[in-house]
Amino acid sequence: MASGVQANGECTTVFEKLKGSFQVKDEGEEEIGRFVIMKLNKNNSEIIVEYKSKPEETFDDFLALMDAAAKAGEGRYAFYDVLKPDQDEKAHIGAKGDMAMIVWCSDEECGIKQKILYASSKGALKKACTDSVNEFQANDLADLTLEALQSKCKR
Repeated sequence: MASGVQANGECTTVFEKLKGSFQVKDEGEEEIGRFVIMKLNKNNSEIIVEYKSKPEETFDDFLALMDAAAKAGEGRYAFYDVLKPDQDEKAHIGAKGDMAMIVWCSDEECGIKQKILYASSKGALKKACTDSVNEFQANDLADLTLEALQSKCKR
């Protein structure tokens, strides 16, 4: 089911930077850490970039942002660069892992309209961010763990 929602051009650019396709940074350009978070705009007509992580941010920082979105009754999309279980995020800043696309809509906090919009619009984001990524659906913070992402991203 398509929703008619399109992904903003910045989504593709930021995704490419996250996965490391851009080897040369422009002067003054910020380095992106392990994750980016995207959301539907206020009119629910376009997917936009909401947050680009800093290199020192960890999965706990990511969870806090996703939890805040849920408490606001909103869904989110995210791309997370998942390291292998034996790699510590803080010790391996800059290392690249497997890419996970996360569709996040809390069962308890998000309304049915929000869930339907996010589910029906993920295809537009996947099309804009073309690469083989591991898709991960999470509806509760208990579902959204680093271990679950690592399991999904096993090669």
